[in-house]
Amino acid sequence: MSVSGVGSSPEYDQQHGAQFNARSNAEEIKTQFLTLLVTQLKNQDPMNPIENQDFIAQLATFSSLEQLISINEGVEGLNKISLENAPTLGVETQSLTGEIATFLGVPDNTKGVLVTSVLGGSASDGKLTAGDIVVSVNGREVSSPADLTNAIRDASGETGETFIKVIRDQKETFVGINLAWWV
Repeated sequence: MSVSGVGSSPEYDQQHGAQFNARSNAEEIKTQFLTLLVTQLKNQDPMNPIENQDFIAQLATFSSLEQLISINEGVEGLNKISLENAPTLGVETQSLTGEIATFLGVPDNTKGVLVTSVLGGSASDGKLTAGDIVVSVNGREVSSPADLTNAIRDASGETGETFIKVIRDQKETFVGINLAWWV
């Protein structure tokens, strides 16, 4: 008995985007694996059939593949939820190196994160500018982009403005940003 495949329309593909592609890739991998297994069984030597242990090992591999695909889908879902609900300043940053600090005219041992761009319409739009060095968030020092992300996430639970200490034009200043509306 043959079963024909079910296709999708271009509209459906656009509407469901990467989620559809990831799911169809996983289904394609499982189908290819099962096709290979069935082909092996059909074409085995009747005088020397596949050993039970080998067949069980292949089925275990298939089961592991299904579990890994399921875990991957779960992690992707968690990442999507996390990114949708994560507070953000709306800036792109990079670590502040000694060379960059010297170029910007601040001591090369300065700890902080360099703002490289600000997303228009973000919480930081009009408050932070490219070239600012973020030194602390609500008194919590930051020395890497990951530190900044964690400090913003922790500060978002607090009420009122988040105070960000920056070095701008070689002078320290504080910038107040309300993350509540941007989350």
